[in-house]
Amino acid sequence: PEFRLRQDCRMPKVITRTMIFQSSPECVVDKTFWHHPDMIIGECVDMIGDSNIHKPGQRQHKNGTLGYRVKGYGTNENDYAMMPNTIMFPLWKPVDFRSTGGIRIMAEDKALGEYGYTGYHFHNFFDSTEVLRGKYATSYGHANPHASRQPLGEIQEDLNIAINCVTERPDVPYKDKLRSKKRVVGGFGAIAGLRPLLFEHSEYRIARQQELRELVLEDESKFGQFT
Repeated sequence: PEFRLRQDCRMPKVITRTMIFQSSPECVVDKTFWHHPDMIIGECVDMIGDSNIHKPGQRQHKNGTLGYRVKGYGTNENDYAMMPNTIMFPLWKPVDFRSTGGIRIMAEDKALGEYGYTGYHFHNFFDSTEVLRGKYATSYGHANPHASRQPLGEIQEDLNIAINCVTERPDVPYKDKLRSKKRVVGGFGAIAGLRPLLFEHSEYRIARQQELRELVLEDESKFGQFT
């Protein structure tokens, strides 16, 4: 129903429960799922939908036009106390995709994914460590001001998983975290369920692992190895 025309945009977002691949088809995160990608029909997205029909609410900055939604103006699907009698709700800006309630999770529905996930998340599939460092130095989601000079594995836990995977190093707790993430032992071949069709090609999986290994080792020769 979220993709039918003439949405009121109160609860337009659909998210999946995804298996995570870190940088390579062989680097699968164990017992951890994310909820991206997200999907919203265009008519509920800012600059695409009709702002004459979907009047804006209040936001935190720039006279109420930018930033997170203010309480009472749609921080979730039940939070419209400051917009009484509204039947066509505000359009979604990029920041709302990560911060705003009003979603339905497509998860663990046997008609969609009997193995507990309904999609795949391909995270940090980089082909340049320089570009990768730039992402973490500037990313609004998990920015790291030291990303331009730290060892790659120190920048962020998900990246550390990928590096240990492609270099065949053991999983170790990330910065003394008690519940650090781990990868699936056996990689792609050990997935007990549906798998991305492209990754079924063993030649690609082997080539990708080798490519990443070379990139990582070259980077570590300059910035060191995270231990």
